[in-house]
Amino acid sequence: MLPFILLYGLACLGSLFLNSELFSDTGIVPKQYYGAACLCLLLGWMSLRLQRFRWRENAHLRQRAVCTTALVCVCAQAVYAFFCQFYQQGHMFQGCFDNPAGLAACLVCVFPFVLVTDGGKGQKVFHLLAGLCLIAALVMSRSRAGLLAAALPLGALLLCKLRIGRRGKVILLLICFLLLAAGSYFLKKDSADGRLFIWRCSWDLICQRPLLGWGPHGFMAHYMEAQARYLSAHPDSPAAMLADNVHQPFNEWLGIAVRYGLAGLTAIGLIVVVLLRCYRKSIENPSSRRAVLSLCAVSVFACFSYPFTYPLVWLIVLTDAAILIENALNARGIVPSASVIRLLHLVLLPCCLLGGAVIAISVNNELAWKRTQTKALRGRSDEAMREFAMLEKRITLSRNPYFLYKLRC
Repeated sequence: MLPFILLYGLACLGSLFLNSELFSDTGIVPKQYYGAACLCLLLGWMSLRLQRFRWRENAHLRQRAVCTTALVCVCAQAVYAFFCQFYQQGHMFQGCFDNPAGLAACLVCVFPFVLVTDGGKGQKVFHLLAGLCLIAALVMSRSRAGLLAAALPLGALLLCKLRIGRRGKVILLLICFLLLAAGSYFLKKDSADGRLFIWRCSWDLICQRPLLGWGPHGFMAHYMEAQARYLSAHPDSPAAMLADNVHQPFNEWLGIAVRYGLAGLTAIGLIVVVLLRCYRKSIENPSSRRAVLSLCAVSVFACFSYPFTYPLVWLIVLTDAAILIENALNARGIVPSASVIRLLHLVLLPCCLLGGAVIAISVNNELAWKRTQTKALRGRSDEAMREFAMLEKRITLSRNPYFLYKLRC
């Protein structure tokens, strides 16, 4: 178990702290490639250990160790953000991220881990201190979506202690959520109006291609056209003052609908149903409660921001899903047979090798892009343009909207 926890900890640390001047995007892209590489490494290691893996032995201890590892890493990022805020003048409270939303997304996805305690006094003290650190960091980040998402699992646990019916608890939770959402709207009304305007234009895109959407980069390619059409049709609209160059819909579910249409939303819905059924089979397990509260917090945050841009959120979401599935299988006494294990081994290992190769090629292309960009900035324009023309033929860059935008500029 120790090698797996070490690999997982390295994946969390890199997804939180890694920045590099060798990439055109110094903040997000290095974290994304590092997170993807660590995920391939973790899955590859697990595929090699499947036949000797003890599925039911120490499952609870292993899951608690994974959650604690992620919690420690995120608390370290929060402490680093406090350090930057107090010792570097003019530094925004964002830690190693490009803006406070990235830090808030990472804080939110692990905050539910401190709400469920199943150990001794030491764990309770650690969870209390970690919870205070995460809440303080969320307040400092001024992320309304983050505070709203953190309030949901906390409120759900508090309501569970009230002696009222399930329907009453749900109604009370929804009322509290709506009141908090309304308060968040009036806290920064102009910003909230801007997001509502983006959602309005995104809805126009969905209506044009409701079934399959516009493709992976469809929002970036077509949003500005939809915004221009709306403003042309409504020249006196107050939304004209809010129009801007937008790269994100500020709602992951709306973004899925724009990119993949009803088919994408249906796939997400099926995954949610499967995970909920897994949770119902292991509802008394503390690790399952942590996992489902974490998924709920991320889901709420995704309604107002773009958490899936950041690799740590993907890592935590996959961890939550794996915990729910494993606990459901253990609750029913299901142990994978030797043939299933061999099949997983034959599928996982080649996929990890292929994924590692794609990541290596993509990283090499990104490094070449940055070197070419540096040459252009140093006045070697002719040489840079020749290299840009060559880079445009590489498949990972020919589909990268940021590279194509830079090339055309």
